[in-house]
Amino acid sequence: MADETFDQELPENDSETENAAQVETASGNVSICISDSDSSKVQLPSEFFENMGDSKDKKAGLYKCLFKGCKLKTKKDGTPKYLVVKNDSRCNGKRHFLAHDPNNELGLKEKWNLAVVKMTGKNKISTVDRAPTSLHILRQSDFDKYVLNFLIMDGIPLHEVENEGFKLLMSKAAPHLKIYGRTFYTMLLKKEFASRQQQLKQVLLNCSDAATTIDAWTCSRRSYLGETVHWFDKARVKRQSACLACRRIKGRHTHDVLEKLIESIHEEYQITDKLRGSTTDNGSNFLKCFRETGASTLPNYEEEDNQDYYDDSKDEEMVYFEIGEILNDHSGDTLLRNENLTLPVHRRCACHLLSLVSKTNVKKIQDYLFEQLRSTVFEKLQKIWNKQNSSSLNSDIIVRHLGKLFVVRNDTRWNSEYNAVSCFVRLLKKKNRALKKLFEELKLDFITPNEEQFLKEYVVVMKPMCDSLDILQANIHVGMGYLLPTLTVLRKKLMSFTDDTSITLCQALVNSLLDAIHFRFDKMFTDNELRLATITNPMFKLSWLDKDEDIELAKSLLTCEYNRLKGIAQEASSSDESSDCSSSSLSGPSPIKQRKKNFFASITKKRSKKQCDDEVDNYLNLCDSLDKLCDYPIIQQIYKHYNVTLPSSASVERLFSQGGLIYSARRMKMTDIHFEMLLFLKVNNKTFKDW
Repeated sequence: MADETFDQELPENDSETENAAQVETASGNVSICISDSDSSKVQLPSEFFENMGDSKDKKAGLYKCLFKGCKLKTKKDGTPKYLVVKNDSRCNGKRHFLAHDPNNELGLKEKWNLAVVKMTGKNKISTVDRAPTSLHILRQSDFDKYVLNFLIMDGIPLHEVENEGFKLLMSKAAPHLKIYGRTFYTMLLKKEFASRQQQLKQVLLNCSDAATTIDAWTCSRRSYLGETVHWFDKARVKRQSACLACRRIKGRHTHDVLEKLIESIHEEYQITDKLRGSTTDNGSNFLKCFRETGASTLPNYEEEDNQDYYDDSKDEEMVYFEIGEILNDHSGDTLLRNENLTLPVHRRCACHLLSLVSKTNVKKIQDYLFEQLRSTVFEKLQKIWNKQNSSSLNSDIIVRHLGKLFVVRNDTRWNSEYNAVSCFVRLLKKKNRALKKLFEELKLDFITPNEEQFLKEYVVVMKPMCDSLDILQANIHVGMGYLLPTLTVLRKKLMSFTDDTSITLCQALVNSLLDAIHFRFDKMFTDNELRLATITNPMFKLSWLDKDEDIELAKSLLTCEYNRLKGIAQEASSSDESSDCSSSSLSGPSPIKQRKKNFFASITKKRSKKQCDDEVDNYLNLCDSLDKLCDYPIIQQIYKHYNVTLPSSASVERLFSQGGLIYSARRMKMTDIHFEMLLFLKVNNKTFKDW
C-alpha cells in the first residue's frame, strides 16, 4: 500500500465536481451526474473519508482517510496533517484514494464511482455515447477562408488545393463541404486583398500622424520597393504597423524612379499629409530622392567617403547674372520649391549608421599593432568558417570536437560578425583543448595568446554597439525618442573603456568608435524634433541630459511646443464658436464686453501660462509610464507626433524576409501582383494585426 500524505495539493480536474460527476459503465458509456444545486460544497464519500472540519487558510475542507494502511502524518508541532480538499472539487480526495491501488487490482476505481453516484443519487444521470457524431459546424464560405488563410500564412502555392493528398485530407476532415480548385482561390485572394486594403485605408484615414520605412530589395532577377507604415491609436498610446506595399521596380534604381513610385503609394493610401517622416538606409538614390522633394533638409550625418552621394555639387564654370533677375526670380523659386515637397521628412537608419561605424571606421584605424592583430585574427577565423561551410566532413569533425557548429558571419549584418566572434571566444574559454585539437586536425594555425587577448577585448568593447543595434531595431515599443538616450549611454560606456586598464590592445578601437559616433551622430543632438521625441517619452524625459544648462533648454523647448499646440487647439475651438455665433446676430459679444475682456487680458494670460507650467511640471515629475500619458493630452499629442517615426528601417527588412519565403525558387513564374497580394495578406493577417 502506498504511504500517502494527507495535505498534498493536486491539480484540478473538472471530472470530479458536485455539478458534474462522470461514471464509466460496463458498456463503455459515460454517465454524467448533473447537480441540481450549484451552491453546496462537495463532500467526499463517508465510507472512505471522515470530515474533520474546514480549513482556516483556504476555502477547503479537511478529511481523514479511512483506508487500511494509510498512515496519518503529523506536523512539526505534533498536530495531525489532514487531506485538504477544495470546496468546489473532490479531485484531491479521489486521487489520494486511488493512489492506494494504482493498477486497480482492488477495484477501488469502480468503488469510488459507485460511492459518488450513491452520494448524489438525487441527481439526474444521463448517458453519453462515446461514438463520434457528424456535426456540420462549418459553412462553405468559412471553410474557403480557412483554406486560403492556411495557404497564405504557410507560404504554400495555390495549386496545392488540386493535389491528391490535400483533396483526400479535406474530404475526410469535412466530407460535407466542396473543395474548389486553384482558379477559385485566386479569385478569393483578390477579394480578400481588396477588403483588407480597404480596411487599412480606413484606419489610416482616421489616424492623425503616421510614418514609413522604405527600402529596395532584389531577389532572383527582380527588384521591389517595400514600404511599411506605422501609426498610433487615437484612444491609446499603442503603435500599430502594416505592410503598405511591395511594388516592382523596373529599370535602374535612380532617385526619380524611386520618387515616383513612393509618391504613387502615398497617394493611393491618401497619407501624404499625415506622414511625419520616412526612414531609409544611406543609399545615394534614397538620399537624393528625399533631398529633391523631401519636406526638410536635415543635417549631413555621413562621413567623408559618402560625399559622392552629392553628385550635383561638382565645380562648374562660373556664370554671371544680373542682380535684378535674381531678385525677381527668388519668390518664384521659393513657390516652386514648396510645390515640389511631396515626400515627408527623411530620417536615416540609425542602425545602418552604427553598422558603418563598426565596419567601415574600424577598417580605417591607423594603429599598426591593432590593424595587424585584427587582420591576422579575422583571417584565421575566416579559414575555420570556410572549412565548416566547405564540406559536411569538416562539419562532422567540428561537431565531434566541440559538440556544435560555429556561428558564421554574413556580409549584410555586422551583428552576425559580432555573434560569430563572441561564440568563438566562449569556446576558447570553455573548450580550449578541444579547439586546439580541432585546429590541428584541420591543419590550421591556432590562435596565439596575444590574439586570444585581442578577441576577448574586442568582444567586451563591441558589446555596447551590439546592444544599441538590438534596441533600435525594435518597432513595437521603440520610437524616435529612443535614439538620443541610446547614443548617450553608448558613448558613456565607450568612454569608460578609455580608463579601463584591462583594455590594452583595443584602445585604438575605442577611440575610433568615439570619433566616428561623434562625427555621424553629434548633430542629431541639436535636432529639436529628436529632442522633443525623447523628452515626451516618460521613460527618459530629462534623465539623459547631464548639464543643468541643457536640462533648462530642453524644458523650455517642451514648454514652447506645449504652448504652440495649445494655441492651435484654442484657435480651432474659437473658430468653431465664431462659426456658430455667425448664424445669429444676437450671439456675438458687445463692444463693451469685448473691451472688458481685452482689459483683463494680462491677468488671464498669466493664469493660462501658470496652468501650462503646472501641466509640464506635473508631467516631468509624476508621469513614469506611457499608460499615464493620457492624463496629459497635449504632451501625449507631442509624443505621438514626434515618436511615430522609427529610428531604424529594420521593419521593412523584416518585410523582405517574409517576401523571400513566398518568392522561392519553385515559384519564379509568380506575377508581381499576386506576390504583393500574398505578402500583404501574410504580414497584415488579422490573427496578428488588430487594426
